[in-house]
This record gives sequence, structure tokens and C-alpha cells, in this order.
Amino acid sequence: MPGFSAKKTYEDKSIWNPLLERLNQDEKLLRLIGILPTEKAVQITQKKMQVFKIHDEDRNYETLCQVIPFENTTFIGTRNLCIGKTSDIAGAVMVIGRIHRHILEHNYDKPTNGQVPQPWAGPIYALYNSNEGKTDNQ
Repeated sequence: MPGFSAKKTYEDKSIWNPLLERLNQDEKLLRLIGILPTEKAVQITQKKMQVFKIHDEDRNYETLCQVIPFENTTFIGTRNLCIGKTSDIAGAVMVIGRIHRHILEHNYDKPTNGQVPQPWAGPIYALYNSNEGKTDNQ
């Protein structure tokens, strides 16, 4: 079990910041996140299907979306299955876009860093932090 608990963070609203409060009040955003696919059945052969699923039996650290501040940049990631359907990718893009608008409206006044709450986001975060992840305009 990871050191981060999405369930504990969600239940302990005293540790929420204004941006987290605002994101959790956005009903359209919550609906969009709620329909991100976490399970997909794929036809392997004519007679066999394979089911792929994001597992988290106790729902303690399954966060389908992460927002991690990193200095003057913010990492926004979704964790969902996109197998063969453009609409699956479109849903993730809509979630990321909506969060992005909230961040721009929030007007952070200084660079800040956040915790990487789940192992799946760590390599992405590390890549961005390396020189390989930098673009010419950064």
C-alpha cells in the first residue's frame, strides 16, 4: 500500500487547498472523471475475450486523475483505459482541459511543488524533471 491515501485526503477536507475545493465542487468535471473507462474487454480470438482492468480493491489509492504542481508547470494526468475508441481519449482530454481552466483561473502567485501521490505518475514526473523532458520554450 502506498504512503499516499486518496481516500484519507478526500475525507479530510481540512487539508484541502482552494483549488482542490474548487475542483471537487465542479459537478461537470466529476461526471467526466466518473465516466473514464477503468475496464475494457478486448477480443483476442473469435471465441476469446480478455478483460483489462485498473485494480484497486479497497479504493484507497485509485485516483483516476492527478494534479501535481511542479514549479511554474502543473502535471495533469488521467489513469484510464483507452483501447480502440477515440471517445475514451476524448474523455481524458476533456477532463484535462477542464482542470487546466480551473488552474488558470486560480491564479497561483508563486511557484509550488506537490506530492507525487501514485507510483504510475512518478516516471512521467521524473521525465519532465530531466533535461529530456524539457522543450525549447521551457
